[in-house]
Amino acid sequence: LNNLGVLYTRMERWETGERAYEEAVEISQVLGDLPTRILLEVNRASHWIARKEYGRARDACDLAMQLSERTQDTHALGEAHKCYGVIARETGDHAAAEQSFQRASALADQRQDLLLAAETAREMAELYRQQGRNRDTLQCLNRAHRLFSQLHARRDVADIDRQTQDLEEDFLEMVQRWGDSIESKDHYTQGHCERVADLACALAEAVGIDQKSLFWFRIGALLHDVGKLTIPPEVLNKPGRLTADEWALVKHHPIAGVEMLADIEFPWDV
Repeated sequence: LNNLGVLYTRMERWETGERAYEEAVEISQVLGDLPTRILLEVNRASHWIARKEYGRARDACDLAMQLSERTQDTHALGEAHKCYGVIARETGDHAAAEQSFQRASALADQRQDLLLAAETAREMAELYRQQGRNRDTLQCLNRAHRLFSQLHARRDVADIDRQTQDLEEDFLEMVQRWGDSIESKDHYTQGHCERVADLACALAEAVGIDQKSLFWFRIGALLHDVGKLTIPPEVLNKPGRLTADEWALVKHHPIAGVEMLADIEFPWDV
């Protein structure tokens, strides 16, 4: 019944999912199965989050936290903190959201719970995206992708392919948006990042690079000019000759780009 609730929530069959959870809660109470009851409340919170009913989601999380005080189950605590983070993010409390995600991440690392760590990193990436923190967004997306890739080897974790595909779409959208912000500063090279990406991938495909690697070639190409973000627009778009100091600044932009991306462990081997 719990799994049906998760499935119906994903299918947006809201009332059917709600009934599945209600029946499961009744059975868990009759059996005195506290760990299952806590899990149900956490999944109920995810159900209400999906329906954008954040007050009810918080109530479910609060109940899960109260019940978990009677057990030693830190997994449920981690899931609850992840839900609290999503609720805070979607209701505009970014500071509380970041704090909750950090708690969920710490508990995931403590338990070596790769799925919780991956999902928390993905949710934190969305928080940073909303705040315009592009570099932090990419760091979290990359961490989530790396963890989901590790989970591919586990047969007990379902739906990893879909989650990884969704994550890669988020990754590409984020990088394209960042590339657009680069080009919005430089009036001379409109569309340059996309053209570089298209040419790089065409060349890579011609020499036999596999499709999975081509995705990361495109990401790298879209980010190759990220250092331009450190150059003032009046220098980047100056119609006349650059001064010696301005030219030194422009020449420095690839180094600045490396510095901006240095602590993002991309899964490319290039």
